[in-house]
Amino acid sequence: MRKTLLAVSLCGLCFSASSFAFVQDWSKRSNQEVTTEAKRGDLFAQIELGDRYASGNGVEEDDITAVEWYRKAAAQESETAMYKLGMMYDNGHGVPYDAKEAAAWFEKASQKGSVKAQYYLAGMYKWGRGVPKSNEKAVEYYRLAAEKGFDVAQNS
Repeated sequence: MRKTLLAVSLCGLCFSASSFAFVQDWSKRSNQEVTTEAKRGDLFAQIELGDRYASGNGVEEDDITAVEWYRKAAAQESETAMYKLGMMYDNGHGVPYDAKEAAAWFEKASQKGSVKAQYYLAGMYKWGRGVPKSNEKAVEYYRLAAEKGFDVAQNS
């Protein structure tokens, strides 16, 4: 029994170490590399650059610039960028707080299949933030996210 637990633990440690190494390699891309790729229209570089500016990871934190990069990625129909724009509006980061605009971005991301956007939009309908209060719509969006395995939505 102890040998089995040790083997399982070691396998988990190896997986974690290899996953962490991948993350480290990914984050070692220079800002110049990511910026160059983003300016060329690379969707993933645009999102990564937006994330770097939003968090201050390797660059000075600048929510306005983060929003600009998320907008460029959203223009390429990125559900991730649409969700992140919704969060920026919902929190007033880089743009004035605007629940209606946040809901609109969450709706766009939701239509593309973003479970996080579906979850946030459900909450907005539940409380009537940026959209008319509607328990029916809230349940509809919670259900969409829950059916895709989003555990927080399943609890809601």
